[in-house]
Amino acid sequence: MHYSAEIVILPANLVSSPASVDLKLAAGIIKHVSVIFPPGCARMCGIQLYQGSTQVLPTNLGQFYSEDAYTIEADCYIPIDSSTNVLSVIGWNTGTYYKHIIHVLVDVKGADEPDEYTAVTALGNGIASLMDLIRSWL
Repeated sequence: MHYSAEIVILPANLVSSPASVDLKLAAGIIKHVSVIFPPGCARMCGIQLYQGSTQVLPTNLGQFYSEDAYTIEADCYIPIDSSTNVLSVIGWNTGTYYKHIIHVLVDVKGADEPDEYTAVTALGNGIASLMDLIRSWL
């Protein structure tokens, strides 16, 4: 499942009074997040993503994403259930004179979707077992 949100960061949205937008997700696992910074942000807009009161991205606590004309791509594994399925995007600026719109794209693997990691791991384990069996015959 794919979700998108945009957060509008105004000049008045300083670190002490950030803008925020909540993104309600289906239960599952957040597998990938893209944060799209348009041209003109000049690394003066900061973005953090929270699940409840816990910062989930970036994973180093207290830090934030900040770029200019760049898309940050983050592969991740963040389990979410129906009680923790709101992802909050927090954004602020550090001295911009214009509003900036940052886009956030979230890819959630639902409970009914196959887990590629588990399938690849099982395949790898099967191949390793087969190789061990072949070696035992030599």
